[in-house]
Amino acid sequence: MNIIFEYSPIFDQHISELMGTKLDEAAVSWVEGFLPEFSQRWNDAGTTLLDTACSVSGFKFKHSEMKCIVTVSDFVSMSHPFIVNVKKYRGVSNRDFLLEVVFHEALHILLTDNWKVWPTNLLKEHAGGDRDVEAHLHLMSVELATHMRLGNVDRLVEIDHWYEKIGGGYSAAWNIVRGEEKFKDFLGELKDPTQWQSTGAASADALQI
Repeated sequence: MNIIFEYSPIFDQHISELMGTKLDEAAVSWVEGFLPEFSQRWNDAGTTLLDTACSVSGFKFKHSEMKCIVTVSDFVSMSHPFIVNVKKYRGVSNRDFLLEVVFHEALHILLTDNWKVWPTNLLKEHAGGDRDVEAHLHLMSVELATHMRLGNVDRLVEIDHWYEKIGGGYSAAWNIVRGEEKFKDFLGELKDPTQWQSTGAASADALQI
């Protein structure tokens, strides 16, 4: 699946006005030059992440190509619509972890494209009704399995720190899938819909974070 990265000055201008924040014009100038560099970096490494994620999950994206809007406003990264905030990577020499941010949001899209029943039995057992935990247990299982298959040990350490810093349901979900190889159970549930709760209802909204 190919991701096309684009910058929208109009989006950043209007969202900044709505949020009551000032748009950094220097960041705007920077991001327009940064995009070609990052697009190439994604093509070199990011596509391997997505291909591996599809392999470990057994899922496929509905579309062969997607657009991702990058922002240097104070707006958060999200999957629906596909937006990634790159503001904090200006002036940083190592921007490789930005690949993980894009990968995380793309995994939300992958799961939403394929989800059939909600909630699953494992979500009822482990999530405790926390929406952030529910939205991330299967996603983080795919994320973890992808990096394990690729041998990205250092990246997994970075992800440990990332989710710990975010806290809340993110760190809770990551700790669940990291502990006692629980990620294998969630991957098994993705690959075997007969394990899902038959009385549930599909709810893509629950995965769109």
